[in-house]
Amino acid sequence: MQWVSCICLATSHHCALNCHLSLFAEADCDDRSRVIAEASKHNLSREETDLIEATLNNLFAIDKLLHLLKSRNKRLNLLERRLR
Repeated sequence: MQWVSCICLATSHHCALNCHLSLFAEADCDDRSRVIAEASKHNLSREETDLIEATLNNLFAIDKLLHLLKSRNKRLNLLERRLR
């Protein structure tokens, strides 16, 4: 029974983290897209292109983390069902 409560706790923490990451990714993407749209109205400097590259790298990393969290959530749910 102790294992089930540990799995439930891990699942709830995972869900909270997933929710926060989703909100962060959406808000960050909206903010960055406005900055990029404004910057694209003129020739971009080297610093601006570096900022765009860093932003894209961050968004890809967040997307990868979200996929990993979803995969882990599926495994935790499966393990929880097996333990019950």
